[in-house]
Amino acid sequence: MQFGNLRIKKNLKASYMTAFFYPFLFVALMISGYVYRTLSAWQISQTQASVKQIALLFQNILENVHDMSDSLFMNLRVQETLKTEYTSPLEVYNQYKELLFLNDLLTAVDAVDSFRFYTSNQTMLNNAFFVKNTKEIEESAWYKMAYQGNGKVFWSVNEDFITKKRMLSLNRAITDSVSGKVLAVLCVNINYSNVVKILSANDNDVFITVDNVIEYAKNKMFDESKREMYQAEKRFGKWEGKTVAFVSETLPEKYTMPIRVTAILPTERLIFATLKGFLFCVALLLVAMVLFLLCIEKLIEDVYRHKIEQAELVSKQNAIRFKMLTSQINPHFLFNTLETIRMQSLAEGSKQSATTIKLLASILRHNLAISDKPINLMEEIKMVCSYLDIQHIRFGERVAYSIMFLCDIRHSLILPQLIQPIIENAFKHGIENNKAGFIYIMIDSDKAGNLIISVKDNGKGMEMEALKELNEKLNTQAVEAISESLGMVNVNQRIKLFYGKQYGLFVESKKDEGTKVTLCIPNVRETGE
Repeated sequence: MQFGNLRIKKNLKASYMTAFFYPFLFVALMISGYVYRTLSAWQISQTQASVKQIALLFQNILENVHDMSDSLFMNLRVQETLKTEYTSPLEVYNQYKELLFLNDLLTAVDAVDSFRFYTSNQTMLNNAFFVKNTKEIEESAWYKMAYQGNGKVFWSVNEDFITKKRMLSLNRAITDSVSGKVLAVLCVNINYSNVVKILSANDNDVFITVDNVIEYAKNKMFDESKREMYQAEKRFGKWEGKTVAFVSETLPEKYTMPIRVTAILPTERLIFATLKGFLFCVALLLVAMVLFLLCIEKLIEDVYRHKIEQAELVSKQNAIRFKMLTSQINPHFLFNTLETIRMQSLAEGSKQSATTIKLLASILRHNLAISDKPINLMEEIKMVCSYLDIQHIRFGERVAYSIMFLCDIRHSLILPQLIQPIIENAFKHGIENNKAGFIYIMIDSDKAGNLIISVKDNGKGMEMEALKELNEKLNTQAVEAISESLGMVNVNQRIKLFYGKQYGLFVESKKDEGTKVTLCIPNVRETGE
């Protein structure tokens, strides 16, 4: 009997070895191909993610340069300097002293190496910012394209007039805001070292091409003799005599020239990573085979117990997933918590606290629900009322308000958060310290059908000079228009950007009599109305 059991065990061992050995060979062959494809794809996907990150950082640099050009394009003092005919160098020098903020602006933006105004005004003097045109400059392609673009942005690779360095530049014409006449061509040069710093943070060799010409590369400064061309359609090719994979990310077409970030992934690295993965998998299989041989005696006995353990493991994993799901916090939890506190306040007899919590929850719910799209005006007014009610509870009889509707707004739409910043400004600068503050909100329409929303307070008001300066800032939106009235400037800019330049804010005020802010927007109605 014992001999029979030994024979059966030997047969079982032989059967299990046969059942294990041939699948092992087959799996080893399959793994050699699968691991190569999988790890190659993983390496390329990791590199692609890194390249996308570099592309986003470089695009952020370009956007910062674009924002600076917008500030310079709209600056009235720069326009006045460019169009003035000067009679002496001293007059030019005195005018330049009025533009010292240009140095601060250049220092504030790391992405910019320099910027120049190329002008045909021959009465000016050359300095770091203003350059008188020469025939060579006026005949250059980038200058002609910018001059004829009427303020449109063009990107190009130029040689800087002063440093003689090759730079990627933003170019656009500076026009007179009154006559529309071209006053100069602005050229904003990108800081080379700032871009290379981004590339240096990557493990692979990385370069940036502009119009298929390499302009930036990690740890390399290309001169004309070493500058290389790179074609967009290549995925694999030669780099410094080695076969490599090119992983690229193209920036949006809005930059007028094809700009691409490319990383170089040596194929030896792919093969090495694949080999390591393959050897690791083979080692695991060998360990499994050895363990299988050591445990063959107990295999049959352990199968049932192993199934039970597997079922318990799955059950525990499901329990952990359930606990993770139930522990997540979302806005509904916040609102439910506020409602619980409100009910407790009511139960304890604190009705005012309950009301305040209810109003706060209403504002939070509204702010979480809104997006950058217009909403119903009545919903916005309800949120404003909640805010004013909280202020009334806070200050008591010292603060009161009134809202008057002189037109039908039930189906009118408005950008969110246009009215509340004005009211907050009235509290902060107008009535917060008054013994009897009052805010009067009136909603009406004009003959053209536009909505006219006015917010009036009885606060301390403004001096005539300060009022004039504020309205000029609202009208010009110059770069230096940053003040304590940032909330109103922000609201005014949002209105003009979304609805058009003909809409916006206007402020009226008298010292010690109060301030009135009037908001004008088109009366957009909900679909079907």
